[in-house]
Amino acid sequence: MLHCSILAVHSHNGQDTDDKILHLAAFAVEKQATGTSKLREFRKYPNRRIYDLQTSKYVNSEYLADLILAGNSIKVKKADSEEDITQLILLQILADKEKDDSAPLLTNLALEQLIRFASNPYTRAASVFIEQTLEFLAQQNEMFFRSFIANRSGSPFSTFQDAMKFWTKK
Repeated sequence: MLHCSILAVHSHNGQDTDDKILHLAAFAVEKQATGTSKLREFRKYPNRRIYDLQTSKYVNSEYLADLILAGNSIKVKKADSEEDITQLILLQILADKEKDDSAPLLTNLALEQLIRFASNPYTRAASVFIEQTLEFLAQQNEMFFRSFIANRSGSPFSTFQDAMKFWTKK
């Protein structure tokens, strides 16, 4: 499954945005096809710094976000206790992305509903539903990207026509 959202990549330099989107998406598609996507491990130290065990360098959350956008998974443990804090780091990355975006993915209503689901007996069912829905959206994103690349020399509208054919089965 493709774990890169070509629509969620932002660049500080407006001219480079399209190139960065295509580069990261192509990289993620290639990793998906070759099965080279892997788990990257990190340690978080008490001084709040995150250390990349593979490159032996300190990194920031933007670096982690770029790894995720490129199709990698991450695992972060506290250096002193080996406690897995991956979920906390991912939530922080998401919060940073949401803060930077003028149209957040998680609206206040969506967040309130997630809090309600997290506090009731249907938490696991809701979690499975959300995971499956996001997996489906990622598949649609991959299909759209592949169609976009295939039709790059043709009409941009043909990508949307292909998507419409898929949904209407015509």
